[in-house]
Amino acid sequence: MRTSTTNVFSLFFSDILTGFSFGIFTTYIMLFLYDLGFDYVYLGLLNSIYFVSSVIWGFLGGHLADRFGRKITLALERGLFVLMFILIAYGQISYIWIIFFLEGAGYAISGTAREALLGESLAEEERGFYYNLINSMFGLGYGIGAYYCALQVKQYELTKVSYLTRC
Repeated sequence: MRTSTTNVFSLFFSDILTGFSFGIFTTYIMLFLYDLGFDYVYLGLLNSIYFVSSVIWGFLGGHLADRFGRKITLALERGLFVLMFILIAYGQISYIWIIFFLEGAGYAISGTAREALLGESLAEEERGFYYNLINSMFGLGYGIGAYYCALQVKQYELTKVSYLTRC
């Protein structure tokens, strides 16, 4: 089997951008919720919702990837991220758990479809290298996004008051 470099490079850059947005989201939303007065237990529960959603949608994501195709399923996942950010911008804070549920769903669906696409696109002897490389790119994007977010919060003093007055 010959390696399909188009799929590999698409996933490579897509994972950097997705990791970057995840890094910004998780850093900023936690700081924002903490600034609003939510305690560590509630923030931990929100993260638990994310992981439970990931488990549930991990099983369903494989079914979706097999039924609708890997690329369509990846596009669906990216759509969930867009919906997640729209809900953050315009939704009520009391429904924040839905955002974490969508984040877990999107990540699980994406992971299943991405792994299936990589398996189909790579020669067997190259799968380990490219799979680890693409996962590393997600981690690199996440780290850069979290660092960038922390710099923005520090530079602009994005607190509850400044956030609400800017909107």
